[in-house]
Amino acid sequence: MTIKVLLDSGAIEIFIDKKMAKELSFRLQRLEKPMLVRNINRTDNSRGVLTYEAEISIYYRNHIERVKMDVCNLKKTKVILNIVTNFIWTITVGILN
Repeated sequence: MTIKVLLDSGAIEIFIDKKMAKELSFRLQRLEKPMLVRNINRTDNSRGVLTYEAEISIYYRNHIERVKMDVCNLKKTKVILNIVTNFIWTITVGILN
């Protein structure tokens, strides 16, 4: 499956929308301790705390990267990657075995 993602230079973590993670049948792993999400202005995020993560492989051209994504309730964006520049790029996301 190919999806569009937001590459965000300001993001500290990698995020996936909870509905998208379920649609892609990612195995969600409950975090030992929920994590509070803060906005860029240091206020608490209104979408609540993070309670799950998903381990996946990200494929781009000839490169494969194994990552853990925080699962949360995103608005319009389905995936946020923490990269040096902000722009939309299409990548293929696959489940780790």
